[in-house]
Amino acid sequence: MTRYPKSGKGHRWTVAELKALSPASAGDTLRVGDGLVGTVRGAGGGPVAVHFRYGFKRDGKKAWHYCGTWPATSLEGVRAARDQARGLLKRGLDPNETRTAKRIEERQRVQATIDAEARRLAEDASIKAMYDAWLADGVSRKDGNAEIRRSFEKDVLPTLGGQPVRAVTEHDLRSVLRAVVARGVNRMAVNLSRDLKQMFDWAEKRQPWRRLLQEGNPTNLIEIERIVAADYDMSNIRTRVLSPGEIRELKAIFERTQAAYDTAPDKRKATRPVQAETQLALWICLSTCCRIGELLMAEWRHVDINAATWFVPKENVKGSRGKQQDQLVFLSDFALEQFKALHKLSGDTA
Repeated sequence: MTRYPKSGKGHRWTVAELKALSPASAGDTLRVGDGLVGTVRGAGGGPVAVHFRYGFKRDGKKAWHYCGTWPATSLEGVRAARDQARGLLKRGLDPNETRTAKRIEERQRVQATIDAEARRLAEDASIKAMYDAWLADGVSRKDGNAEIRRSFEKDVLPTLGGQPVRAVTEHDLRSVLRAVVARGVNRMAVNLSRDLKQMFDWAEKRQPWRRLLQEGNPTNLIEIERIVAADYDMSNIRTRVLSPGEIRELKAIFERTQAAYDTAPDKRKATRPVQAETQLALWICLSTCCRIGELLMAEWRHVDINAATWFVPKENVKGSRGKQQDQLVFLSDFALEQFKALHKLSGDTA
């Protein structure tokens, strides 16, 4: 059904007249004039709305240009959209094509903004992001990368984690390593230096990190022997001996962890200390320079508490098959005390 304003054809619809429309008028056509037509909508008995279109001819065919829906768009807004469309037609432009072009331009502008932000984020990718990528795809140690995580989370990420890769210099890395050396743990500094170099070497071969390292790989300029303590023996870095400072730090860690657990109000939520047996095994390894595998395969019948000796059968000794030899380890007073304590905890009889 076609409807006209109460004042008749050629007159404008008023807001009051639109508000008087009921859901029963859904589907009716409102003649507004000057090519503007409204369609009443009110499906399901909901609020009445009027969808306005402007009709025009393009290439000899009837076309429609959407001008808004009342009441979301005011009548003034609807008429302004109609007038804008008429103006475009007078200039030989299709208002629908113009609207499509504007939408495309807006999408392109938004995409350009997104792309620019992505480039900015890539340019500002942090050491933490590079570390995460390297840990996921670039390194796989037997311990599940636990030692790497521990050293980086303690000494690298708190200082350099948020810095952009492109901005990190050799001086930044030296500062991190010197801080480790200052704690008296030279071996840890050497290991951390190697891990940093492995990470940067991996990143230097892959995008986006390669682009961020165009100015060079800062780890190539690090000379760890100039950073560690002057009396540290670089030729002995692969021994199973900790420095006095490292041993003291380890002992302090065990004591702090045990004290925190003992005084925790709720031990179910507290961090459990390393088991006493494990601590004793570690002190035995450090005091005898044995391999952990040799200790794990040891039997009490091989330990002579009275003679302070530990017999290691050749089959328990690491080496080329057929070339292993039986070993007799003479226990220091400290090592002997650890064996005694471990024997007491085990409950075995000698």
